[in-house]
Amino acid sequence: MKINNYYGIILVGLFLCIVNCVQAGGNETGLLPGMSKTSFEKILKRTSENIKKKRASADILQFYGNGQYEKITECRGKAVEYQREYGCFVKVGNCRKDGNIYTGMYSFVPRYSARSIPFAENGIDSLCPLFEKYDEYYYVSGNRKIFGFMRALEWWGPLFGDLVNYEFQQLSVNGETLTFQFETRDSCYPHKIPFYCAGILVLDRKTCELKKIDINQVEYYCCGQRGWKEMYLKEVPLDSRAVVEFSYDDKGECFIKSCVLESVWKDVPLEKWPFTNAPSRKEPGKNRLIEKEAFFCETCQRVSKNIQFEDLPPTLMYSVCNLQVEYVSDIFGPLPELLDVKQAFIDLSNDVNIHEQFRQMSNRSYYPEDFFFVLPWCMEADEALKDSFWENSLKINKMILLLFFK
Repeated sequence: MKINNYYGIILVGLFLCIVNCVQAGGNETGLLPGMSKTSFEKILKRTSENIKKKRASADILQFYGNGQYEKITECRGKAVEYQREYGCFVKVGNCRKDGNIYTGMYSFVPRYSARSIPFAENGIDSLCPLFEKYDEYYYVSGNRKIFGFMRALEWWGPLFGDLVNYEFQQLSVNGETLTFQFETRDSCYPHKIPFYCAGILVLDRKTCELKKIDINQVEYYCCGQRGWKEMYLKEVPLDSRAVVEFSYDDKGECFIKSCVLESVWKDVPLEKWPFTNAPSRKEPGKNRLIEKEAFFCETCQRVSKNIQFEDLPPTLMYSVCNLQVEYVSDIFGPLPELLDVKQAFIDLSNDVNIHEQFRQMSNRSYYPEDFFFVLPWCMEADEALKDSFWENSLKINKMILLLFFK
């Protein structure tokens, strides 16, 4: 269950309100000068309605652009794996079709990649196998949580979902921004919505557009599962936090510009843990597993109607599981750093220099070719499908890069 440090934030927020009020003349209500509770509620409602009004209406590819993904996996206080990729993302937009967040999905197809050797929990031995299922728990070393989190945020998060699911409190008016504190209501989580978060959100003071959400705690793990109300865990084995920045396209639709997600695993049983959030290493609590992920959207454009495909999003979800990606050192130099990698590079370079590892891992498949068919959540497939799946996946990825990567 969530660890509620919300009241500590409230005290900080109240202190900021009092300071601002005293500096500006103050008032007896505790609200900021020139803004009543009714007026700030109207601002939040206006922002939320604008986001929902611009929401994509069809479950087909709507947006694409160049982007970057980065991940550091840590065990026992040291990095055991590093991944950095540059390529293109495609997504269907902030639609809410069929009651499942993964019908409106992100997919990230890398064109270039810098990957370290994946090490085991001790940071010394190479990890083998890269995925495994046990009777009570399992792991998938290359699992990515950030795209599922972003999708859940666009579905259930503050201003994206129903405002009645959240408590809001105004914190400050500072120059060009309005800052609010929020938390999912206890009465709504998990019985009404499968998404809990608490933190700070920032709006543009003039346009009321959403600029940033800083989340000090989030639980989103059952959002992609059908029957999530029955699956809810009394003790969630992850402590997660995130910082998300937003922008708007030329038609006024809000999209995620950047996101950093940190997932810290606790030492609790994983018997009923949702498959989509498998840990990257076995015994994650015992090994003090921390997964740090980041996404950056370099460009965001609309997909032309003549190349929109209804069946492509689920196909992409499977095809990006196991890529062969080239490492080109000159590509990554000009790109912005998404995570602090200095200590990770030191941890990973004990025997082989990290840049030499990038060269060794270039154009190598991450998993064995039958990876998709032995995952714990997959049904048995006939041999003909297995034979063609790998070849078709490569074709799909090449087609996506040809269409959308600039």
